Amino acid sequence: MLQHGGPDGRYLARGEMWALGATRLAVTDPTGSAQPYRLGDQIRVVFNGEIYNHHDLRKELEGFGYKFPDRCGGSILPALYHRYGQDFVEHLDGMYGIAVLDLRGLPTLILATDEAGMKPIYYHRAGGQMFFSSEIGALRSLADIGGHRDINGSTPTSARGLRSGDERCSPTSMFCLQRPPQW
Repeated sequence: MLQHGGPDGRYLARGEMWALGATRLAVTDPTGSAQPYRLGDQIRVVFNGEIYNHHDLRKELEGFGYKFPDRCGGSILPALYHRYGQDFVEHLDGMYGIAVLDLRGLPTLILATDEAGMKPIYYHRAGGQMFFSSEIGALRSLADIGGHRDINGSTPTSARGLRSGDERCSPTSMFCLQRPPQW
């Protein structure tokens, strides 16, 4: 997990054949925001960024009966996904990299990025596994997934330092991966 940008909290959740972790810099509600955010045992979300319209979305979702454990912007994401499915990103105004793990039915991983690509998501698939992170260094530390280093670009949102097999989600993209029940 990342070591800079705080960390004001480190979180890890695991299940059979999956793990989600997050490192947090506390900006809003320093006592809240334990990631992965969750809705029951079936929807888990990790998030990097800021949702500018989270107050309005919270009010809307509370009107539908959803309850939230804290005042953090990211805590609305599981309910927003539950309500709108993959269209949940259409309701977001902000800069974000979001990973949703939906364990209802066929297990599904959704990676979504903001339209400017300010909060990128990098991923690597190898040996039937999927690794992802909001930073290249963290992606490398997740596992010995090999590949040679291929440096390119030099802007803050570039794919600098990607290895062979590493990928970066494009701005305004959604990546969806489904696995059979034996996942």
